[in-house]
Amino acid sequence: MPFFTIEATYHLPVYRQRAYEADTVEHACRVAIEDDDWSDQKEDFESCGETYVTGAWPGPDSAYRVTALPVPSQFGETTQRKADHFETLLGILKVLAHAPDGAASDPPFWRQRADAAIAKAEAILAGERDRTDRSARPSRHHVSTCHARPSRRAVSFRRPAMADYFEQTVVQQTIPTADMTPLEQLLLSRIFECEPDGDGWYFFAEQSPSTMIFATREELEAVLVSSLDVASAAHLCVTEQLAAADEEATEIDLDLSGTSWEFFFQDIVKRSTTLAYVSVVAAFTCSKMRPDGFGGRAILITRDAIVGKSTNDLLADFLTEAGLDDGKAPEAKASDMTVPPTSE
Repeated sequence: MPFFTIEATYHLPVYRQRAYEADTVEHACRVAIEDDDWSDQKEDFESCGETYVTGAWPGPDSAYRVTALPVPSQFGETTQRKADHFETLLGILKVLAHAPDGAASDPPFWRQRADAAIAKAEAILAGERDRTDRSARPSRHHVSTCHARPSRRAVSFRRPAMADYFEQTVVQQTIPTADMTPLEQLLLSRIFECEPDGDGWYFFAEQSPSTMIFATREELEAVLVSSLDVASAAHLCVTEQLAAADEEATEIDLDLSGTSWEFFFQDIVKRSTTLAYVSVVAAFTCSKMRPDGFGGRAILITRDAIVGKSTNDLLADFLTEAGLDDGKAPEAKASDMTVPPTSE
């Protein structure tokens, strides 16, 4: 079985008890909040928050070194899930409450939105994955500031902000719809974001391509039936994971870390009458100025090969050409040495 690196977090409330001279309790509370001196702080181990998952990566010891996997929503912090959902519920309530003549302008549309919001709220209360989120992607914004779980002595607790690594990616060619099987189109539209472009689709990732996607068993079985290329990488990947999934599961988590979307594009090129190749370029960026957080790569996908180079590969080539690939500085030549002038 494969290995995964999982970052789990819990909040430890930190508190202090200090007397403040003030006119009212409100004034005293304000002074306490603005007081930055925590030299007498104490940890309230009896009121620790729940343990929840804040990051997942394929492979051992891979945290923040590779593209993050999407974390199923039921493993998120319950309090934060409730807070994130509050804005959606408030927006729907405002529309329904201020409808003209006591009726919503589009009852079926808002009823559908309300039903979806209720389903998500019920999932949060039950500690389950969001029932309305079937195509989850890795979190676009890793929460770097933690909010303490309310308790009898809880005070806002913060940890140092962590770095987010991104791999912004564009597929430079429009991929004709006719060249993709329905299964490949489904997978690629969830690995990447996509936009229609004439008779095809433009694929890109504003943050990073997804390596874990979700689909219902019903939609997977439907596209498998209509996808005739049973030898394709996409077909083999999905049928293998469907066979291993629980027979009663209606939603399937597809782990793509064992394959690569490059193989999906290669199968498309092989059967295409218009595409001679597919080229992909990516930019590696980071939310912090980390030396390992920036760079890029280019990939060329043809019928016969998949080749690519990263900026690290280019730097290695440059070092080899300069004779510096052994990591040692060359010996200084006498002609290169500058003798400082003697003082008179």
